[in-house]
Amino acid sequence: MSAPVEAPVRELLVAVGRRLRLAWGVATAGLVLPLALALAVALVGVARLRPWAWPEAAAAAVVGAVLATVAASAALLRVPLPVAARAADRGLATGDAFATALELDDASGPLTAVVRARARALAAGRRAADAVHLHLDRRRLVVLGALAVVAVGLAVAPNPQDTVRRRLAAEQALLEQEAVRVREDADALRAELGPPAGDVAARLDTLAAELERASDLEAARAALERAAAELGAGVQPGFLAQKAAVRGLAAGLEANPLTAGVEGSAAEQLARAAEGLAGLSPEEAAALAERLAALAATQTEGNPALASALADAAAALSAGDTSGAAAALGEAAGQQDGAAASVSSQEASAAGLAAVGSSTGRLS
Repeated sequence: MSAPVEAPVRELLVAVGRRLRLAWGVATAGLVLPLALALAVALVGVARLRPWAWPEAAAAAVVGAVLATVAASAALLRVPLPVAARAADRGLATGDAFATALELDDASGPLTAVVRARARALAAGRRAADAVHLHLDRRRLVVLGALAVVAVGLAVAPNPQDTVRRRLAAEQALLEQEAVRVREDADALRAELGPPAGDVAARLDTLAAELERASDLEAARAALERAAAELGAGVQPGFLAQKAAVRGLAAGLEANPLTAGVEGSAAEQLARAAEGLAGLSPEEAAALAERLAALAATQTEGNPALASALADAAAALSAGDTSGAAAALGEAAGQQDGAAASVSSQEASAAGLAAVGSSTGRLS
C-alpha cells in the first residue's frame, strides 16, 4: 500500500492478525497436544516398569518440544492485513467494510471518504477478541486435563524402579572405580616387568573397558571370569619349579661365573663357555665338567631339557669330546634363554591373574 489506512482501523486489523495467530496456535495445540501427552503417559509408564531414567526426561521433552514448536510457529505465522480485514468483517458482521476500506486505500473521492468513515466508525470500541473467538472443545480439554494429570501423577508418585536405579548407579560407580584400579595394575605391570608384560597389561586394559561398559555386577563378574581364564592359560602347572630353576641358575652363575672374568646372563655364559672349550687344560676341562654336572642336578625338576643338555656337556668333556661338549653347551644356552623368556611371560600372566583375583574379591 502506498499509504496506510487510518490508525484506528489499522490498529484493529493488526490486533485481529495477532488474534488469528493465537487462534491458530490454540487449534493446532488442541490437535497435537493430546498425542504428545499420550506419548508422555506411555513413557512415564515405561519408567515404572524398567529401571531407566531416560523415559521420564523424554516425556517432558516431548511435551515441551510440542508446545515450543506450536508457540514459535504461531509467533512466526504471517497474517496479511487483507486476511485480517476479512476475518474482522466476518467476526464483527460488518459486511465488507474493512476489506473495502483497504482496497480503496489509494483511492480518493467522496465515496472513498464515506467508506473510510464507516470503517473508522465500525472500528471504534471494537476488540480483536470480538472478531476472532477461540474455540475450545470441552471434551478435548477434558482429555488434555486427564492425560496431564495421569502423566504428572505417574511422574511424581513413588516409583519402585527408583530403588533399582539407585542400586544400579551405585554399582556403576563401583565398576568405574574398579576399572581405574585395573588400569593402575596394568601400568604397574608395564613398569615392573617391561616388554614381557605387554600382552597381559593390554588384556587388563581391555578388562577395565569391559568393567566400565558392564550393565551390572553380574556382567562385571563374567568379564572377570573370562579374563582370569585367559590369563590362567598362560601359567603352566610347573611354573614355580621352572621359575626357581631359571632364576637359581642365573643367580648362581652371576655369583660364580663358569669362566673366570666372564660376565653376562646364564645363557650368555654357557654360549661363551662353548666357544672357549678348545683352550682349556685337562684340569680346567675336568673342573668345568664337574661344575656342569652339578648345575644339571639343579635343573632336573624345573627344566629337564636344560638338565639333559648340561649333563651331556659334562659327559662329553669328561670323555675329551670338546666338539660334542660345545654342541651340548650351545643347546643348554638355548634352553636357558627360552626358559627365561617363558618364565618372564608366565610371571606376567601370574601377576595379571593376581590383579584379576583382587578385583574379583573387591567386587564380591
